[in-house]
Amino acid sequence: GEEALRVLHECLRKGFEPDREVYCAFLDAYVVKIDGLPRQVALSVVEPLIDQAHAIFQLALNTSCATSPTLWLRLSSIYARLGLHQRALNLYHTAVACKVSLHPSFTENIRAAHTHANQPVPPALLKPIPIKTGAD
Repeated sequence: GEEALRVLHECLRKGFEPDREVYCAFLDAYVVKIDGLPRQVALSVVEPLIDQAHAIFQLALNTSCATSPTLWLRLSSIYARLGLHQRALNLYHTAVACKVSLHPSFTENIRAAHTHANQPVPPALLKPIPIKTGAD
């Protein structure tokens, strides 16, 4: 985690911009790591992983990868798995504000984060979101 962030920072500092696949691969590693944790894992174990994944996502937002639907989908899947409904909702609002072409599963993940946390799904998430198709 920390090593991935260090490598990304170093690449960006040297003027090399990793492509979408690099950021997505790093986020996928967090999805796998979080999936491998016990069901009732302590938040103190998960929180550093969430923060590192979010930091990688933030780095990507400062690049041409910022509008990649796949990138947003990866982070939303982490939030869904852990039931981080408030973070998921914030991510949704940010994506809409940034006019990102959302992947259909992105909204499902935001809903799932609420369901997983036993929270009501906000009305805005109950209606279908117009999906813009196109290259990632």
